[in-house]
Amino acid sequence: MVYSVKCDLCGPYRMNFPAYHTPLGGPAGNFWLRAAARQYREVTGKPILITLEEMESLAEEHASTSVAQNVTKLLNYLVRHSPRPATDVQVVAGQDYTIIDARDPAELTFYVNYLCEAGLITRTGSIGAALHDKQTYQLTYKGWNHVLGTSATSAEHGRVFVAMWFHAEMESAYKDGIEPALRSAGYEPVCMNAVFHNDDINFTILAEIRRAQFIVADITGARGGVYFEAGFAKALGREVFFTCREDRFNLDKHFDTEHFQHTKWGNPAELQAKLREKVLALKGSGPHPSKPRMR
Repeated sequence: MVYSVKCDLCGPYRMNFPAYHTPLGGPAGNFWLRAAARQYREVTGKPILITLEEMESLAEEHASTSVAQNVTKLLNYLVRHSPRPATDVQVVAGQDYTIIDARDPAELTFYVNYLCEAGLITRTGSIGAALHDKQTYQLTYKGWNHVLGTSATSAEHGRVFVAMWFHAEMESAYKDGIEPALRSAGYEPVCMNAVFHNDDINFTILAEIRRAQFIVADITGARGGVYFEAGFAKALGREVFFTCREDRFNLDKHFDTEHFQHTKWGNPAELQAKLREKVLALKGSGPHPSKPRMR
């Protein structure tokens, strides 16, 4: 049995029977689940289905969002609602603070003011209006440049480097998980086992990381090369999305990176869904239209 729930803060979402009948379930349940539901619907256009097995980890993931990640989430929310430049986007703090992982309207207001002070957005509604009044915002030239640009001029918008263990048991994780997740979000994945070249592999890897807008690093197997490539990307200022097969996380995690959020997955389909949602939430849609993979 699946319950359909309507929430003023997060809109419609669904919960299976065991999840609904726990202290975290129901209309008065965990706040962070409501934030997760709102953001999932914003990104995918569909109501989330929350199950008992994942509800605690889902709430924990949204509760641990950093300040920098919330800034990025808010900026990407404005981008998603700006099909063209000079588009006004309404944000009402009293009802929209779950578009990011803000605890209350005051926290959302802080992030909005931060983006305004940084010159990334500008207010186009009535300045100083009460929280319940209409407030609209536009991305500035600087804001669009921040979204579309990168920290190095050699990077290509929409190109993503994938670092992972090249092993038969991980083939499906890439072909049925990481690759379709990135393509459906509008990004072009580059995995070195699929790139033909005559150059020394190490130089080619470094060149591809320099070209990438961001990278996905799956640490399953605890391969030293994956950690090196992730570290090199970090040094360039690139964002790294860490993933790991759930049953190997405690074995494969490294103390230098375990403080970063890792998307844990049990099968390729779960990896695809979770990675796509996170990329869309933090980076927005990429420039490449989604298209079927050629076999």
